[in-house]
Amino acid sequence: MKNRIKHTVYLAPAVFLLLIWIVVAPSLIEQHSRFLVVGYAAVTALVATWCITLFAHAIQRDKQ
Repeated sequence: MKNRIKHTVYLAPAVFLLLIWIVVAPSLIEQHSRFLVVGYAAVTALVATWCITLFAHAIQRDKQ
């Protein structure tokens, strides 16, 4: 049970960021320049990738 909570904590920010991006992206495109939106997307992707990597590492570590 403790491992599941830890895994959820690792994965939840990535899912949350991606869902927020889906909701906010249309309004960002209207309000900001394209380069800034691409920068936001890149930062979001890097953070989500980092969270998913932590999750995968935790899964792998707990199997051993």
